[in-house]
Amino acid sequence: MKPTQFRAKRKDTGEWVTGSLIDDDYILAYIDLAESWEPGTSDHKLTCRAYEIDRKTIGQHIGVKGYIGTTQHKVDMEVKLYEGDIVEAWNEGSRAIFAITWSSESAPRFYLFPAWQGKKMWSVHGSDVGRKKGDYYDSLRVLGNIHDHPELIKSNGTN
Repeated sequence: MKPTQFRAKRKDTGEWVTGSLIDDDYILAYIDLAESWEPGTSDHKLTCRAYEIDRKTIGQHIGVKGYIGTTQHKVDMEVKLYEGDIVEAWNEGSRAIFAITWSSESAPRFYLFPAWQGKKMWSVHGSDVGRKKGDYYDSLRVLGNIHDHPELIKSNGTN
């Protein structure tokens, strides 16, 4: 089982940091000191550091990757999707914009909000077809997140 990863903004700098959540106030980030490592040596080191975070910005990795790119056909980089991300989806020529949200109602899960748009019900469909086992992907394009770019979701007619 993969460890659960979280993302939040650091209190001191406002920068995003990812890692393990500690008491909703800190993220323990693992830092690879690869720049000082040479292949074939045993000097490869990892270190970790705890950062105090703004708890209002905490978002959990949903276990699926999306992408950053200029269009639905141009993938510049795969990225992990987190709760609070604002994403764009395409289905049969229809485009919609959503925030990734957690629901603990009847069946706890991450979902796209608002799920009903353009006379369709939308959802996250991670697939590992053609990928290494356990590496799930959905063709959701990350536009931003609800903390840095709330206007993206508001301009879509949602709150």
